[in-house]
Amino acid sequence: REESNDLEFKGSWGLNIKKYYFSDFKDRRYLKDKNIKKSVLKNIAAMQNTNGGKIYIGVFENDDTSLTQDLKSWMNENNAHKVNNKIVFGVSYELDQIKNNIDVYTRDIETFIKKELTQKSLENIKFKDYHDVLGTDETVICIEVYPIFFSGGIFLGEKFYWRTSKSAQPIDLKDVRSYLDHRDRSQQEKLDKFD
Repeated sequence: REESNDLEFKGSWGLNIKKYYFSDFKDRRYLKDKNIKKSVLKNIAAMQNTNGGKIYIGVFENDDTSLTQDLKSWMNENNAHKVNNKIVFGVSYELDQIKNNIDVYTRDIETFIKKELTQKSLENIKFKDYHDVLGTDETVICIEVYPIFFSGGIFLGEKFYWRTSKSAQPIDLKDVRSYLDHRDRSQQEKLDKFD
């Protein structure tokens, strides 16, 4: 599927693959990028403020502007698998840095969610890991994000995001209350139909 209001693809949790590729460091742990992590968190908050969704980590969009042709060639030589306009690269390069421990990997994500978002946000996600994706030996992490209705919204710092057709977009602070009221009223109407 293509990205949509309930589906997002991210190449990594925090590894800047471009810097990784061009780095001469023997120890590449220092190539973590907090902006990439914030982008994942922004989409978690946006999905929780909208209707939920899934974020797959380890999958690049083929038209990702950070992927040069040299970098794509290197990724192909290192087990990347192209499917339509996606590049399944997996999270093995990040896992290598933590002795291939998926629990440590997901705990790092949980820690950032709790610190940068809220405990309630953390309680409304679930992790799944998929191995041997599309016939490769790569692992992809899926973050299942559940919406949070009737209890306000989730802010990332001082910004409030919601999910549009393909991205997380901020709402002006002056418009957040009316957005939440409309969202919760729509959800209540759906619930009332089942009663």
